[in-house]
Amino acid sequence: MNVRHAFVVILAGTASLGTSVLAQTAPVRDPNQVAAKVERARLVLTSPDRYRVPIIVEPLRRVAVMAPEDGALQIVSVNIGATVREGQEIARLDPRAAMARLRIATSAVKERQAEYDQAKTLGSGNGTPILAVTEARLDAARAQAELAQIEVDSHILRAPFDGRVTEIRVNGGQYLAKGSTILTIDDVSSVRVFLPVDRSSATSGNNVSFTIEGKPATGKAQAVLPLNESQAALRELAAPFAAVWLVVPNADGALEPGQRAQSPFLPTSPIAGVPNSAMKKADDGKPIVQVIRAERVNDIPIRVLGTIGPERTQVSGPFRSSDVLITSSSVPLRPGTFIRFNEGAARDIEGVPPSADHVGEPAEVEKPLIAPIGSGGRTTQPKGAKNAAEGSTTETKRATPF
Repeated sequence: MNVRHAFVVILAGTASLGTSVLAQTAPVRDPNQVAAKVERARLVLTSPDRYRVPIIVEPLRRVAVMAPEDGALQIVSVNIGATVREGQEIARLDPRAAMARLRIATSAVKERQAEYDQAKTLGSGNGTPILAVTEARLDAARAQAELAQIEVDSHILRAPFDGRVTEIRVNGGQYLAKGSTILTIDDVSSVRVFLPVDRSSATSGNNVSFTIEGKPATGKAQAVLPLNESQAALRELAAPFAAVWLVVPNADGALEPGQRAQSPFLPTSPIAGVPNSAMKKADDGKPIVQVIRAERVNDIPIRVLGTIGPERTQVSGPFRSSDVLITSSSVPLRPGTFIRFNEGAARDIEGVPPSADHVGEPAEVEKPLIAPIGSGGRTTQPKGAKNAAEGSTTETKRATPF
C-alpha cells in the first residue's frame, strides 16, 4: 500500500457539498482555514466480473430416451417442446424382427406344454423323472416368450414421467445403433439451481432467496456442498463460500431450464483490500470508506466480504480506478470537502476541469523561441523584431495563457 502523508488546508464553508480544502505552501492566514494531516493510499481494485460464475437453471429431472437395440426408427410421435404424460407413446422402432422372435418363442411354449401334458398323462416310468424334466422345459420356454414380449414392447418408447420434450436428435426412417439418443425429456414441475452462498448462512432445508434473470425466486436447500470447478474463482474472496442445490417449485411453468440465476452473495462492485483504520460508519450505521475523487471527499458505501489479515479487510463498493483511499485524517472530513495537498504530490488524484471564471497569472514567453506550426522546429521571429532580439536575448513579453 502506497501511503503518503500530507498537510492540507481546510476552508470551512456553508455550501451543501461541505467544506473546501485548498493547497497552499504559504502560512495559513485566513481564519476560516484549518490545517489537517491526511494519510492516503492507492486502491488496488479487482473487477467483480471475475466472480460472475455461470449459474444455470436446470430441470428437476432430465432423461435421454435411447434406442434399446439396433434397428430402424419408424416414427417420432411428438414434437420438440411438446408436453407429455407418463406412459404416453413418444416414438416407435420397427418391431417386425422382434415380433418374429416372439412367435418363435410362443410356438416353443406350445411345444413344451404338449410334452408336459403327455408326460403328466403317462407318468414317470423306468425311474426317469420325465414329468419334472418336461415341466422345467415348459418353464424355460415361457420365460423365453416373456423376454420376447418385452423386446416387442420396448420398440414402443414411452415417456418415463410427466414432462416436456426439449430435444429431438433423429428423424423417422433413420437407422439407429443400440444406445443412440432419440429425444430428451425434462421434468420442469420444479427446477433446481446450484447456487454459491455464504457458508455461514447455508443450511440444508432452509429457504434461500435469489434472482432468476432479474425476477425474485426462492428455493429450498437440498444439500450444502463444496464449490465446483466452474466456481473455483470464488475461493479467492475472503467470504467463506459454499454451494447449495436449491429446488424451486414451477407449477405455472414460468421458469425455463437454461435461464441464468444470480446469487445475492456474490459481489457486484469492484473489490479492494483496505486497512481497518479506513473503515467508518455512516449515520445509518452502515459501513463506508472515504476516498478522494475529483479532489473532493466522497463517502463510499461498502459491503464487507471478510478479513484478509489482522489489519486489513476485503470490501466491495462503487469504487473508481482513480479513487485515492483516505486511511486516516486528523480532522473529520465531510463529504464534498475540496482537498489539495501542499507537497505537490496530488498527481495520483483525479483532477477537476479548470473554472471558466478563473483568470490565470501572466506567463512569460521568449519570442525567439516561438516556432510556427509545421515549421519542423526552426524558430522564427515577427518582422521588425530582429534588431530588438539581437540587442537583448532576454527580452520577454507578458502574455495571458489560454
